[in-house]
Amino acid sequence: MKKILLSVLPLVAFSATSGKTESRTVSGRVTDRDTGQGLPGVTVLQKGTTNGVSTNSDGTFTLTVPASGGTLVFSSVGFLPVEQAIGDQNQFTIGLSADSRQLSEVVVTGYGQQQERREISGAIATIKSSEFKD
Repeated sequence: MKKILLSVLPLVAFSATSGKTESRTVSGRVTDRDTGQGLPGVTVLQKGTTNGVSTNSDGTFTLTVPASGGTLVFSSVGFLPVEQAIGDQNQFTIGLSADSRQLSEVVVTGYGQQQERREISGAIATIKSSEFKD
């Protein structure tokens, strides 16, 4: 019995380590394609997963991804999303283009819900799109 146990034990240990997925770290910077300035708060997400981060104040990010394969999706409100295959790259520089579609109205409440403007009973502040750009 001891011989069988000793011969099976290395196989079990090897199979436990071979199931571990190798990973690596990628980083980069996301900029506004028109101005070249870094974009804070851009979501960088590994496509098909919940693995992601947001860019910091100067548009840089660092993310741990699988060692091979995958695609990164870069998205932010007011910009067109960009998909980039990871491949063997470790450094990314992505430029996002402004989305020409205009939002008619966005209502932000402190309740974590979306509501129509006419349904809100509290105080409402309005910001025009020209003021928002400034």
